[in-house]
Amino acid sequence: MENSDMPLFSNTCGKLFCDSVVFASSKDEVIIPLQDIKQIAFKKSVLWSSLFILVLPIAVFALGRFFVSKDDAFVRGFLYTIAILFSVICVLKAEKKHTLRIKQNSKASLIIRVSGHNVNDAQKFVDKARNLLKQHQSDLKNKAAEANKTEVAYANSLKNIIHH
Repeated sequence: MENSDMPLFSNTCGKLFCDSVVFASSKDEVIIPLQDIKQIAFKKSVLWSSLFILVLPIAVFALGRFFVSKDDAFVRGFLYTIAILFSVICVLKAEKKHTLRIKQNSKASLIIRVSGHNVNDAQKFVDKARNLLKQHQSDLKNKAAEANKTEVAYANSLKNIIHH
């Protein structure tokens, strides 16, 4: 087995090789060369469908505002407190969607959904992939600088040969 066939890192989200990244999803695997990846990120977002339950605290607010008299401040305060607590609980317990977002140099983007129990693996995978991407980009810059130096040295030697 060659060294390029051995992954540098692997978990449930995919495998990192020295020249490519394999993203694993429930349907298939996507292989992207490392030089084609511009950015990789792990995003968490709340599903709007899970926030529909916030209609209930709004109803409690309306109940306290329109159906309780202004003189009954204790009942109004109690209803507002219940509504605020219920709103906070709804937002905290709302279903979250976790995704890996990969932006490529060709302006294309790839979004892979991550299940809730693989969140830690996804975060580790993104951290390792970012480090590998930074290392690859610095290697490319170093190679470009070396190529530029050799090109300048070659041009100077040609200039010296022509003058003599």
